[in-house]
Amino acid sequence: MNNNNNSYKSKINYVLFHLKQHMELSDSLMNHFLFFTNNETGIGIFFNTQFSEFDIDNVKWVDNIPVLFPQSDIDEIFSVKGKSVTFNHDLISSAFFLLSGKQETANFIPDSYGRFPYAESVQYKLNIPHIPVVNYYFEWIIQGIEKFGELNRIEVKRKISKAPFTFALSHDIDRIDRYDRFYVAYHFKELLGIEKTDKTKYNALKDLAICTFEWVKGKKRKNPWWNFKEITDIENKLGIKSAFYFLPNHNYKVDAFYSLEEPRVIMLMNSLINNGFEVGMHGAMASANDEQVLKGQIQRLNKLLHEPISGNRQHNLSFKYHDTLKYLQSAGVKYDTTLGFAEHEGFRNSYCHPFKPFDFDNNEMLDIWEIPLVVMDATLFKYQKYSFEQANKAIDNLIVEIEKFGGVFSLLWHNSYYDNEVMPGIIEFYENMLERVMNKGAIANTAKNIIRVIDNRL
Repeated sequence: MNNNNNSYKSKINYVLFHLKQHMELSDSLMNHFLFFTNNETGIGIFFNTQFSEFDIDNVKWVDNIPVLFPQSDIDEIFSVKGKSVTFNHDLISSAFFLLSGKQETANFIPDSYGRFPYAESVQYKLNIPHIPVVNYYFEWIIQGIEKFGELNRIEVKRKISKAPFTFALSHDIDRIDRYDRFYVAYHFKELLGIEKTDKTKYNALKDLAICTFEWVKGKKRKNPWWNFKEITDIENKLGIKSAFYFLPNHNYKVDAFYSLEEPRVIMLMNSLINNGFEVGMHGAMASANDEQVLKGQIQRLNKLLHEPISGNRQHNLSFKYHDTLKYLQSAGVKYDTTLGFAEHEGFRNSYCHPFKPFDFDNNEMLDIWEIPLVVMDATLFKYQKYSFEQANKAIDNLIVEIEKFGGVFSLLWHNSYYDNEVMPGIIEFYENMLERVMNKGAIANTAKNIIRVIDNRL
């Protein structure tokens, strides 16, 4: 590979590493790649690469896809001259900016959970959360390389998926008891207005009364959130194996109201593993900013399991980019699956495949995978306040995009959302959705197995 600017070599290699998920890039082929040159002499594939500062006012739209770093007024993505191919726009920088999460390294005002707000994102400003833009960039690059191969009689091979897309279903286990003293206190605070709620005073009083009544019944109380058999039964019926992320009780005010060491929880977690499901870490709020807390939680969980965990998702999607990823990598975690917008469904890094994040401090790729979180139940019904019909439409539109590129549809569904008393009709909606996804020919797999397949393919 010809490269006239070594300071950007790691960024170029970062993009090419992910391009290799979609096509074979041999050394002989990459020897024809030329970057940072205006002297388009000889035969080659010329990438118009600048790595300039991003300016949203300069974005150019090509076939309804935004090119973040356009280099001319030409609409054509690439031009052919003799046996050479020249990309007319800086697709490498555009892909790097989105995929690496560069925007999240800038100064911003975090939300109440310490998160990067959707309203601060390029995805919001360009209205593209539903479009895996990086996948479109890669498709354009592949088409240009294929054209070069055709002109020079060089074989160019794509990596074709065996399924239209992969389905990664997961569950964050924030709560396992719907009626306990914590919820009595919570509903009491709702009634007094201490906790924010959309409920009327009547409904807040009603919930407090029901919760108190069930709590005082002790062992005879019903427990709609200890519903793991019902959840796994429907998944087994459909041929789905999902991941369950368990939350430590590091701070009961913001984390779990249960303990990982409870005998019923230990038995549940290992039973899930024994039956082909995955158990992972649901990192407590403090762990996003504290490496020792995170490592301690992982060690604590691993001591209770038949096998060590492979993956993590942060509680409330609270995340410090890229520090949290470094902590996870240092702890030996293989993948994370936190990166989605809480406020909007879609693609936070504009990519519908697992990827490795970039470490801007050391100018290198991190050795941990990120499985983008595409849809969360709370996003649909708490933040977006969708009807069931609107939620189905949003999901179907995302799957259409993911199918185009054989990507991964990552869905988070809390066990506490599998409860018709909380939201009438939600169980039927959820089960019908799973059936619809599987009827599209998806391959359902646990997150750790998805990463294992990718590692074996690269």
